[in-house]
Amino acid sequence: MEPFTIFTTALSGIKTATDIAIKLQELNKATDNVELKEQLISLREALVESKSQILDVKEILQEKDAKIKGLEERLERDEKLSFNEALGCLETDENGKIIKYCSNCHAEGKYIQL
Repeated sequence: MEPFTIFTTALSGIKTATDIAIKLQELNKATDNVELKEQLISLREALVESKSQILDVKEILQEKDAKIKGLEERLERDEKLSFNEALGCLETDENGKIIKYCSNCHAEGKYIQL
């Protein structure tokens, strides 16, 4: 499920919980305990579902943040590489030393020194 859908569902659950809480305040004034207990159970279920959905969104966002960080690190590293046509490999200059990398491996997301 997409984060936006989960977030929308979570907000809907929170709204339901709020509506139930308002109804509980009204019921507390003029109703029997059975209906009040049923409403409390509904409130707890709605809050648990909302919490679960929000935690799902948090997990998805953390995964996306980690993936973005990895891609940014790879992009930063790739910006330092240049293609050596004569040798058919990628290379970079690190502290005055030329380091060569396999271009085929790099296409698979690996940095294998030659």
